[in-house]
Amino acid sequence: MKSNKIYNIPFWSMCISLILGALLFSFEVLSIKWFFVSILFLLLVLMAMLKQKKSTTFIIISCVVFCFIGGLRYQLAIPDNQRNHIIHQTNLGAPVKTIFTVTESFKKSKKWKNYKASIKQIEENKATGSVLLKVKGEGADILQIGATYIGYLKLNKLANKTFPYGFNYADYLRGKGITHQVWASKSDLILLPNQGNELVQFIANLQINLNTALKKQRLDAKVIQFTQALVLGNKKELDKGVSADFKNAGVIHILAISGLHIGIIYLVFVWLFKLLFYQYKYRFFRSVTVIFLLWMFAWFSGASDSALRATTMVTCFEISRLLLRSQHPLNALFLSVFVLFFVTPQIIFSVGFQFSVVAVASIIIGVPKMLKLLESKWWLLKYLWGITCVSTCAQIGLLPLSIYYFHQFPLLFLVANIPIMFCIPVIMGYAIFVVVCGYFVVLPNVISSIYNFSITYLIRFVGWMASLDSFLLKEVYISKITVWVFYIIFLYLWWIYSNFEKALKYLSFPLSLIAITGFIEFNRKRIKNEVWLLNDYRNSIIVDISANKIQIHAENELTDIDKVFKIEPISAKLHQPNIIYNPLKEAYIIDNKNILIVSDNYIPKLNTVVDILIISNSPKINFERLLKETQPRKVIFTANNKHYLLRGLELLCKKRNIYFTNISQIGDIRLDEL
Repeated sequence: MKSNKIYNIPFWSMCISLILGALLFSFEVLSIKWFFVSILFLLLVLMAMLKQKKSTTFIIISCVVFCFIGGLRYQLAIPDNQRNHIIHQTNLGAPVKTIFTVTESFKKSKKWKNYKASIKQIEENKATGSVLLKVKGEGADILQIGATYIGYLKLNKLANKTFPYGFNYADYLRGKGITHQVWASKSDLILLPNQGNELVQFIANLQINLNTALKKQRLDAKVIQFTQALVLGNKKELDKGVSADFKNAGVIHILAISGLHIGIIYLVFVWLFKLLFYQYKYRFFRSVTVIFLLWMFAWFSGASDSALRATTMVTCFEISRLLLRSQHPLNALFLSVFVLFFVTPQIIFSVGFQFSVVAVASIIIGVPKMLKLLESKWWLLKYLWGITCVSTCAQIGLLPLSIYYFHQFPLLFLVANIPIMFCIPVIMGYAIFVVVCGYFVVLPNVISSIYNFSITYLIRFVGWMASLDSFLLKEVYISKITVWVFYIIFLYLWWIYSNFEKALKYLSFPLSLIAITGFIEFNRKRIKNEVWLLNDYRNSIIVDISANKIQIHAENELTDIDKVFKIEPISAKLHQPNIIYNPLKEAYIIDNKNILIVSDNYIPKLNTVVDILIISNSPKINFERLLKETQPRKVIFTANNKHYLLRGLELLCKKRNIYFTNISQIGDIRLDEL
């Protein structure tokens, strides 16, 4: 029987083209005028082809137009194309009067409380942009979220403190719109009353009060942390062991405010308002109220990417229901992506947003087909099969992204998900009841004990599932190309299910794609020839990557932490287990370049020209004599030097017209590319 759902394929094509355009034009800063001219020209071409609007050429040009529109929207959002952005400020070398609003709280470190701050004004000029604000002081929350402060601050550009093939925290922050970082103490900042965002302040204060009230209940510490994550979106205090267990068991989505939570709350609201206002004339009031409450919950829980996406999508569903139109669920998903992209283009690079969209798309596409494989009139069997279908489709859809971002995949995700998904509506309802009622009174001992017992055993069950290491694939690394190939194969398998005979004719294409991708993945180490100087504050480390081995040259012996975070990502991603550790030498020849390392008072003598001079470990020598004797073409100042030496050496290099690099500012550097 043909489905009565309305497919909006032109809109799907438009959204996909917008996202592809943003991805294609995100690698370089381009002229805004160039985009306008290109879009105008293509629109004129389309107007001339209106009579051929059903032709393939017209459709292709239309998609290209939306690609350029997507690229234009992304370019308008990047700092380089914003006139008042702080990256264009020329007076940031010293502390300047800065007015900013605190917009978000990050996980704190031992010494610092970390916040995201939106800049409003620098000196007397209006300014835009966001910074990572690190405040030193005592107390759980030093600054108020949503409040506006003034202070004399020195804004420093984010440094790329990453390691080859490792996680780049600076890129992660840039994805959140943060370009600079600031260090301050509480005494440096003055609160400006009546100038903050009152709504954000109200929600932040409400969250603080709810968290405080929750901690007063007779609950275990881990149960309180679990409830904070489940209901309030606060994962900053979550025990690292509990978080790792949920991740390794494949149920980490339980701890993130996402489509699962929004969907459950939406169904509860719809049921409740239908019960209270059952008459047809109240349908508009019901829909508007449900949408309003959902958005309040999304903002109240922290406004994560996944929560915003899910709330936007449910809003589209509810509006569609209100208009009495039978829409395909993918229409609402694409509409939510469209809206969120135009509001915040950088959201397409958010891991949470990508996971959320892919999971929902996988469920929409796969679940209806899986449900047909087992049809039953028994409510319990039908419900269990539905949970199995949803979990299976979501996890299969997320498989490439899970491996790419987290380098692991739980094989027992179904065993862990089925019992949890079976009881999560009750658990979440109970958790919301505990948080809301606990805000007003201390809960009776019976209610606290039942809730404490339930959550404790849920955490223990997840911990037991996570302890089965043999069922967890770890340290699996794939490239971006392989991720795309995975999804192309998934789409082909879906095509086979829908039209077996037609799809089978093109079987050679996916088989060839798999063979080529597999060959590239498992032979990447054979085409690698790289030499890296690592950005390390305690050591001087050179990593030489070749076809059959990885050689580590270090001044001091590497610690276990260094090996885990600096060396293992390289060996695992390149599938190269052969690692050799060597002491650091004074001189190297790399790609016919002579490299000299000076790390103490002795200046090694070379019988040839020095191409690259590396200053390490704060040598007590005359730098002017050193430059005169070695005549280097390039000088690298490593991160393990004392900072007071930097300015003098930089001025000497500038005077002699020598290329100078401070590695602590730019991050790891490839010596073979200098």
